[in-house]
Amino acid sequence: MTTDALRDFLLSRGLREASTDEVVSCPLPEPYIDAVPAPGGGYYRTSHEIGLKILLSRGSGDIFEIGHCWRANESGRLHREKFTMLEWYVVGANYLDLITFTREMLLDVSQAVSGASRLSFGDSATDLGAEWLLMTVGEAFDRYSRLKMSDAVSLGVFEEELSFRIEPSLPQEVPVVLIDFPAEFAALSKLSDENPSLCQRWELYIRGVEIANAYTELTDPLEHRQRLAKFADVRKGNSSEEYKENKEFMEAVNRGIPHSAGCALGVDRLNMTLNCESSL
Repeated sequence: MTTDALRDFLLSRGLREASTDEVVSCPLPEPYIDAVPAPGGGYYRTSHEIGLKILLSRGSGDIFEIGHCWRANESGRLHREKFTMLEWYVVGANYLDLITFTREMLLDVSQAVSGASRLSFGDSATDLGAEWLLMTVGEAFDRYSRLKMSDAVSLGVFEEELSFRIEPSLPQEVPVVLIDFPAEFAALSKLSDENPSLCQRWELYIRGVEIANAYTELTDPLEHRQRLAKFADVRKGNSSEEYKENKEFMEAVNRGIPHSAGCALGVDRLNMTLNCESSL
């Protein structure tokens, strides 16, 4: 039901549905995400990014995909090795444009699935229809962490502080969007034009649980190569498996990924939210 409602919304907004390969020759060398080897060779995809960006480079226009992805050694209340992800790209948009888009989508989906925008969790509730709280990551560190954001980055504890201090402290009455991550955590997002120490990235939290992650997409081929080389160095330093270059992806980068914004949303986590699971 949730998947159908997501698909209906995206199609109504003019996005085209894609179906890309579940197995890729080589995953991107994300520093802390390990791919699951496929029995016949290659790896199960860790996201839809490679396939969809290849299509973007070929002029697909606005696209989305809903399907299974895999990440090794993921287990727990909010993690599974195999999970369902929605990923979509809007050409000509930036990361801030996707906040409004995502809010409208989740309101539409919530109405379709549960008949309401206000979700009750025992004695508390989360109102998807209320104004979402936008907060920079720096402001979140100032409010909820013992450290400044810059200090957490320099000490190598940024992700620990975010996961164990900030996320559990976020307001639960409304969705929260943390925007403008440190450039060190840009992944493949564009750096801020005003402050290159930050990147054009946001994450959406509902009841302290990350639901979606969005970027203004990096388009510069040289910067792509530099970032991927840094990621590979981190993996090597962590004694993680070293992945070969994905030639199809780099061909897409060289061909030209259009100015666009993309977002990945965890469908399983969204299902938990819309079903008002008390564990959230």
